[in-house]
Amino acid sequence: MPVINSYNVEAMLDSMSTVSYGVINWFDDERGFGFVHPADGDRDVFIDSSEIVDWPAGGVHEGQHVSYQTGGTRHWPRAQAVHIL
Repeated sequence: MPVINSYNVEAMLDSMSTVSYGVINWFDDERGFGFVHPADGDRDVFIDSSEIVDWPAGGVHEGQHVSYQTGGTRHWPRAQAVHIL
């Protein structure tokens, strides 16, 4: 009896997005969002405070280096799983 795998390879590859790096160029603590300028020079990426892993004691501010995965859409990219470096 043949074994049939029902894996969606395309979905698996999409979920294994690469890690990107950038610098926070604007962040509003009160409103809980801001933007990251990617190291590759691409357009800015939206960041929501709920995506920040291990919130730093000093808060989030401009100039901090971050790593993140890009989610959202082509027209509205969002930083996900954000780590302050």
